[in-house]
This record gives sequence, structure tokens and C-alpha cells, in this order.
Amino acid sequence: IANHVAFPFNSLPPVETALMLLTKSTHLFLQQEDYEQAKAMARQACWLSSRHALFFHQGWNLLQLALIDLEASTSSPSNFESCLSPLLECLHLSEQYVMDPLRAMALSSLSRVFLCMGRICKARALLNAAIPLLMQHGHVWFQAEACLTLAKCNLAEVPSREAGASASQLRQNALVQLEKAAALFEKIDDVHRLKEIYYLQSRIYQFLPSGQNKRDEAAKNFFRLNKMKQHKLTGRKQWESIHGILITDVNEMLKG
Repeated sequence: IANHVAFPFNSLPPVETALMLLTKSTHLFLQQEDYEQAKAMARQACWLSSRHALFFHQGWNLLQLALIDLEASTSSPSNFESCLSPLLECLHLSEQYVMDPLRAMALSSLSRVFLCMGRICKARALLNAAIPLLMQHGHVWFQAEACLTLAKCNLAEVPSREAGASASQLRQNALVQLEKAAALFEKIDDVHRLKEIYYLQSRIYQFLPSGQNKRDEAAKNFFRLNKMKQHKLTGRKQWESIHGILITDVNEMLKG
């Protein structure tokens, strides 16, 4: 509503059409894992939305920039730090213009950055602040990602508790969050994330008493999806799954 007030109605369609084209281009480059070109398209979308006071779209594209860097971080750990600038700017916009669902998504994404930096307590605190609103109004992909990140927080604490019974409890807590994440990712057929979940489950069951059967089941699921990806989904990571939210329509950002 604020965007429509701030910018004339008769000029919105061309601007939003341009944003849509930039977003589609971002998606295509992500399918090819060309992260630099994808970021270039997202930056253009940020500039265009900022120029026309489309603040939600600006914040959303800032979030996309951060997510691209997070996914690219597997090949370049320095990308973790480059995520911070767009995420903090997104948070500033979401707080300034009271865009609470966007703020929750940005907080959950920021928690991933802190987890990668080894700041587990900070990551958990951000998730606890974001999850209630995220589960009410966030897109299912962000809900699932939050559960997966929370599971990873539990697993990251295990080495410091290995000598006590609390390590087993942390693994159990991680399994609960992984089950939630799997159920959510299955709704959008995110093969890439489901593979990661099954891998983590198999590793956890390896350490639990009487967990051999569940470990083998998780491993079978992993290899099944891996084979499926090799034959049908080559080069189409989770960006294919969240194609529906890589758009400019505000309503599509809400719960799927």
C-alpha cells in the first residue's frame, strides 16, 4: 500500500514489469550457478526499486543478494561476510517501514551467517526472534530453512558437550527440527535441501543407540534423491524450488 501511495498508479506497471524481468534473469543465472551475474541482476533490481520508492521490493532484492552470497559461500567462505551489508540494509528498511514478515526472513537468513561464523548463541537468538512470525506469515521455504538452521545450531554445540548426556539431547533436538524441515521442504520439492537433511539424519543416527535402521533409511533416501538429481535435476539447486518467491508480487511472499 505504501508503495502505491508513494508512486503513481499509472507508472507502476512498467516498473514492476522491469523488476519481474530482472528477477527472472536472476533466476536463470542461478540455475546456471553463475552467481556474479545473478548478483548483478539483483543489484539492478535494488537500484530500480529504490529509485521508485518501492521499498518492499528493494528489501526483498537486498535479501536475494544475501541469499545468493550464502549459497555461493560453499566455494568461497569470504562470501559470508559479503552477506552482512545487504542483510543489514534489508533489516533497516523492514524496521523503518514496518514490514515484519520481511524482517523475520532477514533475521532467519542473518542467523545462517552467524552460524557459519561460529557464533551459535547469536544465531539461535535470532532464530528464536524470527520463527514465531515466520511460521505465521513467511513463505514455506524460509520456514523450512529456519528449522534446518536451528538443527545445525544444535549439532554445532555437540562437540562442546560430547562428554555428557546433553550431547545426546542435542542430537535428539536436531532430529526434531530436521523432521520439521523435511516436511516443509517436501511441500516445494526442494531436492537439494532434502538431500542435506537425509545426510544429516544418517550421521546423527550413527551416534544414537538402536539407530541403525533409521540411519540406513536416511542413507537410502539420500542416494535416491542424489540419483534423481543426476538424471533429472542437473544444475537446478534450490532456486528451482523457490522460483515461486523469486518474484515481485508481495502476496507471493506470504505463506504458501
